Amino acid sequence: LKSLHTATGFIHFLTFLPCWHIFVWRFLVLFLAPQVAGVDRHSGFNLLLGQLHALIKDLEEFF
Repeated sequence: LKSLHTATGFIHFLTFLPCWHIFVWRFLVLFLAPQVAGVDRHSGFNLLLGQLHALIKDLEEFF
């Protein structure tokens, strides 16, 4: 009986992990990323790509 309870708890834990991963992904990407950029989702992504491009350009000029 104890092994059945342990197996059931382990199965519950395994089904909980994917749900937690989806929640964290949605929370971080859909809610926090646009707020960090200070603009809406698509422009925020473009803003981050623009900053990355400027950093690469500066590194090319440095070398």
